[in-house]
Amino acid sequence: MAAAVDPEVELVVQAKGLAPQLQSVQLLQPTNSVNFILAPGNVFRGRVVDGVGDPISEASVRTDYNYEKQIETRFEWQTHTDAEGRFEWDSAPADEICFWFEADGYDAIRGRPMLADGSYHEIKLTRKGESPK
Repeated sequence: MAAAVDPEVELVVQAKGLAPQLQSVQLLQPTNSVNFILAPGNVFRGRVVDGVGDPISEASVRTDYNYEKQIETRFEWQTHTDAEGRFEWDSAPADEICFWFEADGYDAIRGRPMLADGSYHEIKLTRKGESPK
C-alpha cells in the first residue's frame, strides 16, 4: 500500500508597489497559516516601437510562460502602452521573468525573459508579413 502524500499548493501574493511572492505550502492541517513578507517592488519599464522606431500605442504587455525552461507564469500582470508606446510596472519581482508583447497588425513576441531592474527596455515589433530589420 502506498503512503499518503501530503497535498501541496502554491500561493501567490501580489500588491501594488510591492514585489510579488510565491510560496509552496504543505496542507498538513485544515487551517494552515502562511506568512508573506513582501519587499518593495522592482520597476519594469520600456517602450514598444515598430521597425523604424515609431511608438505603438495600445500594445499589450503581460507576463508569459517561459518556453525555454518550461516554467508557467507565476505572476499575473498586464497593461497596454500609452500614446508614446510606453509601459511601466512598479510591482515586479526581482527575478527574471518572461513577457509577451503584441499589437494589432504586428507579430507577437512571446516568452521573452527580462529583468525588472529599472532600466528602460525597447521592444521592437515587426509588422505581419515583414522581415525583421
